[in-house]
Amino acid sequence: MSEDLYEKNIPQRLKKMWQKFKPHEPIMTTRWCDFENEKYLGFSVQDPNDQETDEVQFWVYEDRIEVVHIFSMGDEERFKEEHTMTHKNCLAYLAQLPRGWHTFTTDEPDD
Repeated sequence: MSEDLYEKNIPQRLKKMWQKFKPHEPIMTTRWCDFENEKYLGFSVQDPNDQETDEVQFWVYEDRIEVVHIFSMGDEERFKEEHTMTHKNCLAYLAQLPRGWHTFTTDEPDD
């Protein structure tokens, strides 16, 4: 979805939240949002610290950001780690890339 089309169609309830992240849109590789329930928006970026096959998704809720890291360890099996980040830390991370997203999370992944 193009930048203009995304912004035009994002639900009104999520627009205020989107405005905080919009300045970093040029470094986002994908964007999505919850059109039906209007609970979250999301994006991913290419973090140079991750493997090329890794995928890091940022799920933005009103009170937190859930970071989902999908990766493999040399074989075809994919693994998933979930972390939490504050809005403030996520914005700081986006502003300073290339330092890795791990240093901005607030907790360890669940076992």
